[in-house]
Amino acid sequence: MMCGRHSSIRSRLSPALAAVLATGGWWISAGAALGAAGAAAPDGSAGAGTGKAVAICCAWGSKMSNGVLTYSINGNDPTAVSIIHNAIQAWDDALPDLTLTEVTKKPAIAITYGPGAADGGESPASTGARGLTTTYLNGRRLVLRVEIGIDGGPAPVNTGAVEEIAKHELGHALGLGHANWDGDLMSPLVNPTPAPLPACDVNAVIHANSWRMVDHARHPKPAPASSSAC
Repeated sequence: MMCGRHSSIRSRLSPALAAVLATGGWWISAGAALGAAGAAAPDGSAGAGTGKAVAICCAWGSKMSNGVLTYSINGNDPTAVSIIHNAIQAWDDALPDLTLTEVTKKPAIAITYGPGAADGGESPASTGARGLTTTYLNGRRLVLRVEIGIDGGPAPVNTGAVEEIAKHELGHALGLGHANWDGDLMSPLVNPTPAPLPACDVNAVIHANSWRMVDHARHPKPAPASSSAC
């Protein structure tokens, strides 16, 4: 697996940039196809054998112990903030064992919308919109907190792009890397046309955080695999 250029994972134990995650985040090399054909699905079964897979970066730590992750949105564009709320709600609806709750102080996921918020991120289909996710990990590769930056470019033409970028970045925030094929929400090149969350990506989040979403354990464990087959 190769690291992309435009997002970051930082470890609490080291100030050094450890890896990359965002709209331009994790890239999967052809030779690593993440063992896709034989990778385990969230239910423990083998994948469908299609070769398609979504990379898993990491699992959330203790902040998900009660099945809740908090978030905040900082932005002065009410329309864009509403679009981001819709993207969050889509993930919340798709994950029955997780509740995403908005707070004003000390969120687990801090989202900023506005010019310059995603400098260094990538833009889908030259829309001018872009996204950037920074994930902070502890020594066990468990997520401590996440920062997401989204820059919508010239509104309102980028409504669809902002929605899909927000969903994509939230996928990173929930523990995902990139898909190894074009056209998926978690593909490196985000499609600016709004669409429902793919079941494969939802399953990959469940797989990444299986300690909470499958086992319903109280003590966090690292992600059980580096990918989830589709």
